[in-house]
Amino acid sequence: MFEWFQRGQIRYHNEDVIAEVTFRGESLRPAHPVTEKVLQDQQNLESTLAREGLKSDARNKGKGKNTVSVAEALDNACFPRTLKYDEHTLQDIALNIHKDSATRPLFEAIYRANSECLSPQFNHTSTLQLNLLKQELLEAIEQFERDQLYNDKSKLQNKFNSTQLEVCKRVLEQTRSLIRCANSISGVIATLAIEADLLAQTGLADSVHKDKSFPFHSRKSSKIDYPANLFREQLPQIVSEHARKISNTPRLNTVGSAFQLGQAREALIARLETYLGHRARLVSETTGMYTVTRKYQAIDRGMFYNKELQQARINVAARLLIQIRHMQLDDGTPIDNPQLFANALNEAIGANIDCHNDLARAIDGPGELYKTLDAMRLEMGDIYPQNVRCGRGKDSANLHEQLDLPTPKASILGHAH
Repeated sequence: MFEWFQRGQIRYHNEDVIAEVTFRGESLRPAHPVTEKVLQDQQNLESTLAREGLKSDARNKGKGKNTVSVAEALDNACFPRTLKYDEHTLQDIALNIHKDSATRPLFEAIYRANSECLSPQFNHTSTLQLNLLKQELLEAIEQFERDQLYNDKSKLQNKFNSTQLEVCKRVLEQTRSLIRCANSISGVIATLAIEADLLAQTGLADSVHKDKSFPFHSRKSSKIDYPANLFREQLPQIVSEHARKISNTPRLNTVGSAFQLGQAREALIARLETYLGHRARLVSETTGMYTVTRKYQAIDRGMFYNKELQQARINVAARLLIQIRHMQLDDGTPIDNPQLFANALNEAIGANIDCHNDLARAIDGPGELYKTLDAMRLEMGDIYPQNVRCGRGKDSANLHEQLDLPTPKASILGHAH
């Protein structure tokens, strides 16, 4: 969920919604639901490395046995939990790859799932808890890149050639993307396991510490010189620390689990992109060497078409899409619980109704955006079948009441921590 707001800056104007996106040379592409896009990127990376002869079975030979040791480290990090998906261990998941050398069926199933596939004990993990884990993992990877990968005097630079170092950069970049976009702790853990396997296949799994009495060493006492040590020691240690902070209750968190909010986000992004794709053009304008301004403009369908109303509706949809992509409200508040997600949705519903009241002609109906937003409002009841309450005191909100949904008979009414 970090992907968009870490790379871009949002500006809101009175009439137009403008997103300024900083990029490094790649062309701007139409956005897709986050999960599918990042999984496709993973397949593309694996197939490219195989095609270029940079990926082999090195993981099964000599020094390159990091896949198993990383899986063991992650398992121990989550002790006493047993990490399994459909009777497959984390080691099975890490080693599972299709003969096309690109598709990882077990990993992709875990990453796509609207549940915590590796352990039901993670079910209650809130979006805030998941994001804190992601943030620390990302910081550790970025620190390793600064200290080792981009440092000409590092041991890593002396050990591997330029081609291997470039492969390492690509794998770590993809690792960060998968971590950012994961909807669950299971997705994050599986990401670490399969990316460690990819490093092993590319011959970058050397220099794992020989001491296997404990799956990882203290981050304060052990220097992380190589990617193998990063994945076997430091990253599992971070997972371990966060796993300890999470309660063992199997019941869903009263503010809703992270994967539920991820499910809501994916559904709304897909609907809004479909709506805008049929009614607007995304106009790009370069305003600097690395800055592109993108704006949605209504497609002109002729003199009898109420273009003013359509543009107003497009602005409402675009504003909501930007908020959900960045997972933050206009004022910068992170959307880390369903109450804030519902706030953004309700605001868009109200703004769309205002557009119709102010600009519609007698022949203009409520419009497709009304149906799109209302469908999402109703689907929230399916995503959150158990009622949730966020906040405290006068700021407390009952999600089903907030969205004018029927209150389920078996409600869980609690408070965010």
